[in-house]
Amino acid sequence: MSLEYLIAILPTVVIIFVILSFDRYNREPVWLLSLLFIAGIISAFPAIILETLYSSIFGEPYTAIGLVLQAFFGVALMEEGVKYIADKLIAYNSRSYDELYDGIIYCATVSLGFATLENIAYVGKYGISTGIVRAITSVPGHAIFGVLMGYFLSLAKFVPEKRSYYSLLSIAAPVAAHGIYDAILFLNLDWALLAFVPFMIYLYARAIKLIKETNNIPPIVNNGPYDGSYNGQNEPYDDGNMTPLG
Repeated sequence: MSLEYLIAILPTVVIIFVILSFDRYNREPVWLLSLLFIAGIISAFPAIILETLYSSIFGEPYTAIGLVLQAFFGVALMEEGVKYIADKLIAYNSRSYDELYDGIIYCATVSLGFATLENIAYVGKYGISTGIVRAITSVPGHAIFGVLMGYFLSLAKFVPEKRSYYSLLSIAAPVAAHGIYDAILFLNLDWALLAFVPFMIYLYARAIKLIKETNNIPPIVNNGPYDGSYNGQNEPYDDGNMTPLG
């Protein structure tokens, strides 16, 4: 394996290892994670088609507003949309999906499949230096968008009385984060680029917070519902609405 491909793939390996290391209860089946990762790779192709279709309809943007619209609707919505569909089709109704944290694992895995293919293409075209930069920006960025999606997707699954609300957030939150990320880069203005590092720090902090909020919550019998209560000692309160395993 050449150094370029190693650099392109290594961030994915590290991030998946970190995410799985926080899984405290039922480990996810390797076959399911593999399928989700492959689905993430495959989802890149319909995303390219949709992005090309957007550009053919609206043309290349030459204004700041056009660039922002392209970032949100021509890229972020297309890419997060295909990832969302992959997660819903493959993982959402799986019997293995019995923890709030599982959604984060599943969505991040799909996102990293997508990001890996994208990263290989970029590193192959632009070289090792691009791979090094993307290792701390674009690749973890995709994973973080997956964390946002997975967090709200789990709430949609396990809090049925608010399913529509959380389902909307499970696509809106990653699209918003991804759109802001791309808009900053597309604008390529000094004042916009100054916001990039603080925004990346915010994304990292937000992802870590959501991981820590969910990974200690035990599996939910019969897939819910979850009432949102938690006693901070690795055991959620059971008031009849939720029963933890173990």
